[in-house]
Amino acid sequence: MTILQFQIGGEYDYNVTYETNTEKQKLQTNDSPTGTLLTAVSNVVNAAIKFCRFENIAAKFKKVTFGYPDSGPNFQLEFIIKTKDNPYVSHALKIEKLDLKLDEVKSNDGDYQKRVDQNNYLVEKIETLREDIKKYIQGERAQKDLPFETGESSSLDDGDELFEEDEFDIKENDE
Repeated sequence: MTILQFQIGGEYDYNVTYETNTEKQKLQTNDSPTGTLLTAVSNVVNAAIKFCRFENIAAKFKKVTFGYPDSGPNFQLEFIIKTKDNPYVSHALKIEKLDLKLDEVKSNDGDYQKRVDQNNYLVEKIETLREDIKKYIQGERAQKDLPFETGESSSLDDGDELFEEDEFDIKENDE
């Protein structure tokens, strides 16, 4: 299974586009994911804020898009951000295509090494998110509340009240 896009929000709460072999499919649902997927999304947001070197902002995940060209996999991220100084104005932030691979570079330049480490941290969080998205597609969702009886007698206990009284009464014809 190849994940192409994961989006939160829109017509449905969760939207996933993916491919299986040669077939492209789309899952659109309001089913809540498990805590692991939500944690993965949160970790990606935090890693992206560090990667972009933002301070004093709040960010909301919007979408991640994966690409699989011959040069190697990549990804794009989109967020809605607000500064803590002015929470009434929001901006769209798009992180253009980044390679989905870890950099093995070691440098004596502290700033450069910090940048490499931030990139690797973001890539690791994206990989975790991608794995959790696959689990979500395969049906790993949060348990919904079950309608347990409160101990009171239900009017539908015997199924008597399911249909209106005369709806299925069969009248014989006396001819």
